Amino acid sequence: LLVVTAVPIPSSLTFTMFADHDLSIIAGPSQQVVETLVRQAGNRGDTYDRIIERLNEGQQALVCFPMVRGIDPVDLPTARQLAAALANEAFPGFKVGVYHGGMSRDERARVFEDFERRRFHVLLSTTSIEDAPELGNVTALLVESADRYDLVRLHRLRGMVAKGRGPGLCFYILSSQPSVEGTRLVELVAREQDGFSIAEQDRLARGDAELL
Repeated sequence: LLVVTAVPIPSSLTFTMFADHDLSIIAGPSQQVVETLVRQAGNRGDTYDRIIERLNEGQQALVCFPMVRGIDPVDLPTARQLAAALANEAFPGFKVGVYHGGMSRDERARVFEDFERRRFHVLLSTTSIEDAPELGNVTALLVESADRYDLVRLHRLRGMVAKGRGPGLCFYILSSQPSVEGTRLVELVAREQDGFSIAEQDRLARGDAELL
């Protein structure tokens, strides 16, 4: 039995560490360091400008609203409205697609294929986009309300731009009223690139009872 923890999420690490297994850790620069920046909700500064620089170079970007406890944080009509606003205000001249859990599986597959074929420059995503294959042309990521999500999810999302053809760029945007603890955890992920260290910090944040 080979248990592979490509991403060191606490549950799979627990199964590996406490089961009767030999343990091999493959440590090395398998991913490039991603420039990671934290921004306040009302102070995005150069966020969109820097993403537009990537789009002008022919690269692509993701704007993510990750799932909270298995539920999309915005509904499909709202996601479509947000995509239209992004296309008109944040990324004028570029096409923005929507990948949402409220779509059928076939529809999501078609949207992702269109994005892969570069028919969209930016993909606004809610449902588990971190499970999708990495695309080498995607080098910029913006995560909305980053303080609402756990450390491992933020790290996995950042991995979407860690193997691209160009240097990865990641923005974590805080919610309008972030908690002190939520802000601390986002800033921790922004500073730390090592998945094992993030998994340990996630365990400490959740507590051992949650892990068990």
